[in-house]
Amino acid sequence: MAFSTANQIEHFPKQQLMTRQAISDDQMDRYFRMTVSAVEEAILSSLVHAKTTIDRKGQERLSLTDALAKVQQQASGMDEDVANLQEKLGLL
Repeated sequence: MAFSTANQIEHFPKQQLMTRQAISDDQMDRYFRMTVSAVEEAILSSLVHAKTTIDRKGQERLSLTDALAKVQQQASGMDEDVANLQEKLGLL
């Protein structure tokens, strides 16, 4: 979702009617798609760049990269689905 502070709303307006500028409805889809793309990229980036860590109970929490490598290691040979995901995420 995208927000703007371009139009400020007065708490005590001097006029009963005010005009506002807004993006036309036929252009909104473009802005929503750009916002979704940016959020998706940020989430994927955080997943890909996360490191394996130990939680507060002392248990290991694998990063996505390490978890996928572990699945590949446990599979008898190359797991095609995991390999495709690693390639799409730029991990190969």
